[in-house]
Order: sequence, then C-alpha cells, then structure tokens
Amino acid sequence: MTIPRYSIVLTHDRPELLADCVKAIRAQADLTIVIDNASNPPVALDSFSPEGNPVGLVQDDLQPTNLSYLWNRGLDYISGVMNQSPEWDVAILCDDVVVPDGWYEAVSSCIRAHGAAAGSTHQWHPVDQPTLKQAPDTDLNGRMCGWAFVLAGEKGIRADEDLLWWWCDTAIDWQARTNGGMVICPGPVAHNIHPNDWTMRNSFLNHQSGMDGLTFAAKYGGRPW
Repeated sequence: MTIPRYSIVLTHDRPELLADCVKAIRAQADLTIVIDNASNPPVALDSFSPEGNPVGLVQDDLQPTNLSYLWNRGLDYISGVMNQSPEWDVAILCDDVVVPDGWYEAVSSCIRAHGAAAGSTHQWHPVDQPTLKQAPDTDLNGRMCGWAFVLAGEKGIRADEDLLWWWCDTAIDWQARTNGGMVICPGPVAHNIHPNDWTMRNSFLNHQSGMDGLTFAAKYGGRPW
C-alpha cells in the first residue's frame, strides 16, 4: 500500500521563494497546502502552475503571527481532505526551503522503517546512518530540522499553540520522541535560504522568541540548550 504524502508550506510576503519551494515539494507530495499568513498582496492560487500535483490555499491574516496555530490549520485542512488511509505523512516546510529531489522519500521511508512519529534529514550535513531518539536530550546537533520535517500523520502530533514563534518545532520533536520516536534520516539536506530572517528584522518577533523560550521551559521542564 502506498502511504499518501501531503505537505504544508507556511508563507508571508516571499512570493519568489514560495514559488521555488512549492515547485520542489509538489513534485514529491500528493497534495501541497500553502498557508498564506497576511501576505501583501495575498498569494493567489492561480499563481501556481495548473500542471503537477494539486496545491490548496488557506488564507489567514492573524497578526501577530502564531506559527503553531498556522501549522495546525494546515494539519486540520489535510485531515478534512485525506482519503481515510490508516497511515499518511505530512511534510512541514518554511517557504525559503527548496527540498532536493528524493528528500520526501528518504525521510518518509526512514520514519516508517523505525515506527517513528516524526523525522527529518540532518540540519546541516548528510548522515550515513539513521539516529532514532526516544527521549529529550540537549544535543543541538542532533535535533529535528525545524524548517523541513515530516510527521506520521496518524500519530496525531499537533503544534503547541502556546509557542507562537520559536521552540514550536522543538515541542513537536519532543512530542514525537515519546510517541514512537524522532529519527534523523540519511538523505539530502534541506537547507533554508534565509535562516532567522524575520526574527532578526522584526523586533516583536525577536522579543517573542525569548518569551517562547520561557514558555517552553515552564511547560516542558527546562530548555535543552
């Protein structure tokens, strides 16, 4: 049985990057959902080529932004359209990531081979062997890649909406570790083009990242780094 593969791309005011991101992932996913958070002008569905695997669009102008809430909107959308398969995968991407060919297959097959709830390729360099983690740790080098990762959809992992900007990917990572595991997979690295761009340019988001760190520590018993 082929496991359905979906993808969620969250975007704001980066149309050129979004176009490249969607082109790469839609070739590897059965359905790609773009979550447009208050772009000006708004993302238009007809801006994507009619050829290729389908693309859906969710417009949400919530400001200040809440990444966790928006990720959950994408997960809700997929839950509403999926074909009732007992297993399905969901890739979550930032809009400045162009996943290499074979990325989704590498991560999905690795997750399924290990019965994990989530996984990614390494953040910075390819690895030869998978690493399955089933408990939180302080290994920054071995955490789930926060800008390009895959969830085993049937595990029911959700983003923590108390974390608005930072630490939301780490919360997902830690949830996954206690629900089958999080696995760092062999395969091509998915680099983000502008890491921390919005955080550095926006004083509110810079402040929010610090507040999210405090929230994470209070809820999850400390910060891993």
